[in-house]
Amino acid sequence: MMDKFSHIESSLEPSFIMKDINQSILIFDGSAKLILSKENSIDIEVKCFLEWMPNTNIELHFELDNENTTLLRDAESEGEFKLEINHNEIKECYIYKIDYARSNRNNIIVGTNDNFIIGDNSIEVDEVKFSLVNVPLNIGSNVLRNNISVTKYGRLLLSCEKYNIQIDQLNVIDIYKDLARTGGKLITHIGSIKKKKGSLSFEEVHEQLNLVSSFFSLLTGRRVRSLFIEGMSSDGILAWKNYSNYDTASYINVKSLIASSIGQINLQEIWQGYTKITSDNNDIDTFVFLIDIYVSINANLSINLNNSIILAQTTLELLYNWWVIDKRNLFGKKGKDMEAVNKIRLLVSFLDIGNGYKIPSELSELVKYVSANSIEDAPEAIVSYRNKLVHAKSDSIEKINDIPAKVRYEIVQIALWYIELSILKIIDYQGAYRNRWSNEPNLEYVPWKKD
Repeated sequence: MMDKFSHIESSLEPSFIMKDINQSILIFDGSAKLILSKENSIDIEVKCFLEWMPNTNIELHFELDNENTTLLRDAESEGEFKLEINHNEIKECYIYKIDYARSNRNNIIVGTNDNFIIGDNSIEVDEVKFSLVNVPLNIGSNVLRNNISVTKYGRLLLSCEKYNIQIDQLNVIDIYKDLARTGGKLITHIGSIKKKKGSLSFEEVHEQLNLVSSFFSLLTGRRVRSLFIEGMSSDGILAWKNYSNYDTASYINVKSLIASSIGQINLQEIWQGYTKITSDNNDIDTFVFLIDIYVSINANLSINLNNSIILAQTTLELLYNWWVIDKRNLFGKKGKDMEAVNKIRLLVSFLDIGNGYKIPSELSELVKYVSANSIEDAPEAIVSYRNKLVHAKSDSIEKINDIPAKVRYEIVQIALWYIELSILKIIDYQGAYRNRWSNEPNLEYVPWKKD
């Protein structure tokens, strides 16, 4: 059997496997110390779970008698209490639930807003494993699972100047079908990051996995986070675990750069450009922030279109200020003082879109709206509607409400298109992408593609 698969590499071994969507993950089971004050602590047995819904959070379950339950409540009312697990303090704790029992053994559930780290994270490591949630399947090459079966297109390799990243798909194809139908959260991939030379510090890992999370957020159009992060030495010994509850978004069908066409997108090219543009620490913060706003807009279109339009214009202006003014040093003070509509026009002018600022015919309701209201082009449609919102007066609310939701939706769509193309242009991507108003799985090349 092994000869048959000898040319295929084995997959990474996951620390956690979910058999159901939103399944609780037991991340610790053992002894701990409940610290109520400097003078008072209680030895307990605790089970710690990562729960997914409604938001990703950590719950710590243990039992206390009536006397100690009262002490715990007093400690919470007077200030912060904490837990100590394997010499690591878990702070910012709060009582989530108390179930009083006749047996004088009350069931306590405590939550925490603190990072959940076990082990010595000052130790530099040779490899770090992590999990990804709700990432699309079939994103790479074949990978061998348990030496007996092959997952087609199950491995993605990403490389840059300093790091090699490997991401393997888990055996979740059947569950993923339900995820797409019902929503929720599911661990879909396990990843590994190694440094080409030297070892990895905890801070370095945090920075790189922020980029990985942001990268997949950009591609999928919804917030993705790296979870269950484990640092290991060269001999495979676990040095530390970071099981903090970095919130990740529930699965939702949204328009994105890749959608179901992920296998046709050159992810390595996007990653290369992504890591190059974020080689400066200041640029990392800006770029990750931009992606975070972008996915917030994209994933919440059904909730509030007005907020989405305001955020979309803000993002376009931020792209202009960062990329055109700060990075490219164009236009000087005149560029900084320019009206918002002209900032967006200048930003779009760098995208080599053939029709300039014209609204695509596919956005038929917006085409009719701008014609009826003597609006010049797409950038003006974005800015004029945003100005109606932020400068609204009581007598103008009715006129705003009369603008059809379809028009507002299409304003957001063209703004998001500009944002997506701007990001791809900034990282110098030359490949195919999914246009927001094209029919899947059709792709088209970016407008500036070099022959």
